[in-house]
Amino acid sequence: MGAGYDIETGHFVSPDDGLYFLDVTMSSDYYDRVYAALVVEGREIMFIHAAGKNFQGSGSNAVITRMRRGEHAYVRIKRSVKNANYITKLFSTFTGFKSACCT
Repeated sequence: MGAGYDIETGHFVSPDDGLYFLDVTMSSDYYDRVYAALVVEGREIMFIHAAGKNFQGSGSNAVITRMRRGEHAYVRIKRSVKNANYITKLFSTFTGFKSACCT
């Protein structure tokens, strides 16, 4: 995500207008269910679910969305049975890139 990603807030701020591919993978601990959303400019545009039973679980989702320069994208935890413990925080990813086409 390059220089547009703020490690302190977890937000990606679009450096340019264009189409962006954004991908989220969530992890969950044993007997946990995590529900999350990808938020762009305050609007939930994609949902992710990860669930584990006798093991840790994971879930992924990706989207292509148009963003304008300065718009924010981030992952919002909507619900977690175990309150999104360290497993979710350590082993989840949020990544993306600007598409070279169709700008």
